[in-house]
Amino acid sequence: MTDIQSEAQSEPVGTSAEAFNQIGARYDEEFTNTELSLWFRARVWERLGVLFKAGDRVLELGCGTGEDAIWLAKRGVHVLAADGSQAMIDETKRKAQAMGVADKIEVKLLDFSEAAQWQLEGQFDGAYSNYGPLNCVGDWTAIGSQLTDHIRIGGKIGLGIIGPWCPW
Repeated sequence: MTDIQSEAQSEPVGTSAEAFNQIGARYDEEFTNTELSLWFRARVWERLGVLFKAGDRVLELGCGTGEDAIWLAKRGVHVLAADGSQAMIDETKRKAQAMGVADKIEVKLLDFSEAAQWQLEGQFDGAYSNYGPLNCVGDWTAIGSQLTDHIRIGGKIGLGIIGPWCPW
């Protein structure tokens, strides 16, 4: 069991955002940079590279610490990186600045359980989510409505969820 799992189990939290706020600053060390995560991330990037091209504007639902947003931004994609955890948003912003791609990444705190109240602006060429943030949403109706309203016709959406047998 990882420290993330044991900590989450020993200290009850009210929401997934609160859980990720507790581990945001050390998430990369304890998960992102592990061998298994790096293998998964390579698969994700293969898919993102097919979905989005330089000049696209995309919405990331559940940006975590910004790994995918930074990878896309280095390839000329503009990303609105959204997450329900302020700690994850802070890490994404810090890393984007450090990697020299802050001009291509906008961050936004979005509560996935309150998707009907999101204030998104403009149209996106696509959206994506991976590593399970959508597993934390009971009803995807409001998120679906937001995507319908803000993804241009012909846009691409890639949504990944974690199945009942999680390899880690």
